[in-house]
Amino acid sequence: MSYRTAFNHILDRMYQRRTAGLRNVIARHHSRLRPLTKSKREAKIRDLQEIASQALAKSLAKEAFAETLRRKKIWQIQGRGRDGKLQNFRSWLKKQPSARRGKVYVFRNGSKCYYVGRTLGRGSRVSSHFRKSWFSCANKIDVYFFKSKKKVPCMECLAIHRFQPAKNVIRSARQKGASKCPLCKVHKRIRREIRSIYRFC
Repeated sequence: MSYRTAFNHILDRMYQRRTAGLRNVIARHHSRLRPLTKSKREAKIRDLQEIASQALAKSLAKEAFAETLRRKKIWQIQGRGRDGKLQNFRSWLKKQPSARRGKVYVFRNGSKCYYVGRTLGRGSRVSSHFRKSWFSCANKIDVYFFKSKKKVPCMECLAIHRFQPAKNVIRSARQKGASKCPLCKVHKRIRREIRSIYRFC
């Protein structure tokens, strides 16, 4: 089933459930559809947002990164123990051009993503994750250097949508004056319009 078909199926099903009682007014056989409730509405909003993420995250991230990405570097995690790896990473990062500019970093192992974060400095926030329990599972750190610091929160949010990191337990932090995530705008529109169409007291 395509993303569009799945998205439309949920919308159609919601309408059928919302109007089930009205249909029964003149129906010889009552509809067996359960009425739409507020909790079900919220669950369907989350389902629609998830489909939107699966359909749009890759293309939106690719487009946004292409506009503001300065360069991408990959550091193969190496060194003896966590302290050795930490020292090697800091030395490597210091040698990179634009080391002080905004960055988004991705801890991964092949296609498996463990954590996505951002930093505007030289990488102390990145290295703080070397102490996390999941760190030993990662074997690479992708570091994306951006032209504008104001774009970094948006790029981090898009990367979280795109890579679905296993250890990000909170959503991307917001920053005053920073660019807004285009996928979050889509999520907000879905939530606003569905709640507007299907109101509950």
